[in-house]
Order: sequence, then C-alpha cells, then structure tokens
Amino acid sequence: AGSDYAMASLDADKKPLDGSKTYRLHLPPNVPVNDFWAVTIYDTQTRSQLQTSQKFPTIGSQTEGMAKNLRQD
Repeated sequence: AGSDYAMASLDADKKPLDGSKTYRLHLPPNVPVNDFWAVTIYDTQTRSQLQTSQKFPTIGSQTEGMAKNLRQD
C-alpha cells in the first residue's frame, strides 16, 4: 500500500496554469486506484492549499456530483 503524487504547473499548450482560467482534467476510464483519487490545488508561493470559497480546494472520485465522462478519446 502507498500513495503516488504527481505535480503539474503547465497546461496542454505548455503555458503556466492561470488562476483566472477554467481547466478540465480528463482521466482515462478505470484509473488504477484501490480506494480513491484526488486533485488538490496548492499555492506555489506558500505551498499551502489554495484559499478559495470552496471548503476544500480539491476534487476527486468521492466528490459529490462528480461528472463521469464516458468518452474514450
């Protein structure tokens, strides 16, 4: 058992992520996880979770209302 962590700071066009923009994250079907997956946003200057109006700056497989896209592309 263990955890894996990935980090991204660039968008699909290799430009830095911009907090004023909206991004979509597409994951392949059947992501190989045992319990759950999550994406959390951190402030690059403080290395703390980003302060937003949301209770937690995260979304994941256990997020209520998570949209499942059945496309295969």
